Amino acid sequence: MSKLTQWIEKIWQDFGPEDGLEKPDSLRVSVYGLWIAGLGFGFFLLWALFVPLSEGVVSQGSLVADGNRKTIQHLEGGIVAKVHIKEGEQVSQGQRLISLDQTRAEVRLNLLETRFLMTQAILDRLTAERSDLKKITWTAPAVPIRNERNKQGIRIAQENLFNARRDQLNGEIGILQEKVKQLEGQKKGFAAQLNAKKEELTYIQDELNRLEKLAKRGTVDLPRVLAQRKEKTQAEGMIARLNTDVSAAAIGISETRMQILQLTHDRRQDVEEKTMSVTEQLFELQEEFIAARDIYIRSEIIAPQAGKVIGLSVFTVGGVIPPGQPILDIVPMDGLFVRGRIKPTDADNVIATMPVRIRLSGLKQRTTPELKGTVMDVSGDAKKDDITGEQFFEVRIFISPEEFSRVKNETLLPGMPVEILIEAGKRTAMEYFLDPITDLVRRSMRED
Repeated sequence: MSKLTQWIEKIWQDFGPEDGLEKPDSLRVSVYGLWIAGLGFGFFLLWALFVPLSEGVVSQGSLVADGNRKTIQHLEGGIVAKVHIKEGEQVSQGQRLISLDQTRAEVRLNLLETRFLMTQAILDRLTAERSDLKKITWTAPAVPIRNERNKQGIRIAQENLFNARRDQLNGEIGILQEKVKQLEGQKKGFAAQLNAKKEELTYIQDELNRLEKLAKRGTVDLPRVLAQRKEKTQAEGMIARLNTDVSAAAIGISETRMQILQLTHDRRQDVEEKTMSVTEQLFELQEEFIAARDIYIRSEIIAPQAGKVIGLSVFTVGGVIPPGQPILDIVPMDGLFVRGRIKPTDADNVIATMPVRIRLSGLKQRTTPELKGTVMDVSGDAKKDDITGEQFFEVRIFISPEEFSRVKNETLLPGMPVEILIEAGKRTAMEYFLDPITDLVRRSMRED
């Protein structure tokens, strides 16, 4: 700076007073102004030639969440029991949002649980009866059970029924088996009497033959012979009756044994039919139970993802949520990035890792800082706007959480508009001035 001052002083001396005379003020001012203008132009020329300026691609874009906005609904609807969140609150995945009244859902779930446990216990009992087991083998429930005491009570009832039915069947079979024993005893007695009668008939026949021979000789009276014949006839009648009794006892034994087989068969067939029916009922109840449990669980509305609560429409305890109506939206706040559009003519100048300056045009510019980001990628092909028909290349820009944290007292939401400046390189001012001329010359030379 001292050299510049000395140089100006030298110029002043050269154009200063000479021979005690002062030169006109206008001439001195003009010369002085020319020197200053020359110096300014020189400095400007040096700046234009050597000072690099940022070369940028300016575009518009918007904030985009690296995830989907979730609209929270409830399939069946219900009565609001408690609202656990408020508008704009940041929630985590799995956090409870709204509790619905569980009375109806819980009553139905308990009813279906009891029916399911009872049907399962009946099926286990029938399986034990079909396999002729001495005790029931219990199957673990295929669905989660809340009331263990209820389950134990149902199993005890089925055990008692299992023992009662088994005792009843054994009692009926025992009666029939006792009848078989009685008939076998009767048959045995009749058979013994029959054998005795047959032996007696042999003696009677021998005596009759002897008396008939003596009657022919005249040594025995005819009435005695007739009496012997009558005794023979009575013995033959008794033998015939005893044969009938033996046959009847044998038939009775066969019929009673058939009754035992039929009783066992009927019980088995009844168990088989009931097993099929109960198995079908169990599958149906299992599906109903799962659906009812799902409704019960969904009475607690849970956040499916982390994010910010937007558009909350439920505030009053006791209010009714209609089925399928949107209740609120959860907008993911982690992983926000910028999606912008650049002209096809600028696409070659933009590559990944280029620095980007972002202004949140939807917020107050006076209090909102300019953010820094980095180009993540550029679309491989040009895309077309469905409304305007203009072609563009899509560019995605990463902004670190630290940069986002610089925005104070403002809520950043997906969809907010931004202005982006991609720093595509550096050029001097002279290159900016001369590029249009050199491009024009280059095109003209091609045409020639």
